[in-house]
Amino acid sequence: NAKEESCFKYGVLQYSFAYREVNGHVKANSHTFLNGNCYIIEDRKENEVKKWQTNPITTSFLSLYYNEPENDTVVYSDSFKTLITITKLEEHKYKATLPDGNYNYYYYSNGICNRVEVMLSFYSLVFSLISNS
Repeated sequence: NAKEESCFKYGVLQYSFAYREVNGHVKANSHTFLNGNCYIIEDRKENEVKKWQTNPITTSFLSLYYNEPENDTVVYSDSFKTLITITKLEEHKYKATLPDGNYNYYYYSNGICNRVEVMLSFYSLVFSLISNS
């Protein structure tokens, strides 16, 4: 069971969360809130809260599914609670390198993500957009 949400206002991340549960065990429960000029990151699974001074976050991992990150070099990851490097490999193809050594490829057509390749150490997944209507 997985739930993720990102809320932006005027292009700036206001709130986001990621929740994952596997076989009845919570694997992730992270909430991020904009508070003035910093972000508060709550890891509710680990009972940790940290204050993070950073530039306003304009792209999250979740937003990669609906917006091409044309000029972005980093995206915010709720799962890792940090910024992730995203590299443009060629026109409309990007690579996001994760802190754990895994990586994802994102492909876009007309600014819309139409394919994601998730490359993990033990397996890989491919998500393809079937319809854009």
